[in-house]
Amino acid sequence: MSKNLVQDGKKINLPVGSALTGGTYVQVGKLNAVLESDADASNDAVCCMEGVFNLSVDATGTNVVVGDYVYTTDGSTIDDVNTGDIVGTALAASSTVAVIPVRLHN
Repeated sequence: MSKNLVQDGKKINLPVGSALTGGTYVQVGKLNAVLESDADASNDAVCCMEGVFNLSVDATGTNVVVGDYVYTTDGSTIDDVNTGDIVGTALAASSTVAVIPVRLHN
């Protein structure tokens, strides 16, 4: 193990904003995260930085197929439009607004 390792980076405490609850997708800067816990009084939360999560994806622009990237332009809404930042990779197909498993990209 490296002497300068701070943590493994799988879960990080981040400033996420107010009134966000566990299980919510959020983008902090360019970091994609899913809150493990509700935001506290300081608007911080423990965030999962890797893994597969069931997330709401608006796939009304085109059909999402397994292996497609999904994106965000506002840091909270996920869609299939090839603009904005990559959120992750779809692990299920969809042609509507649906909850599908997404592997986070960081």
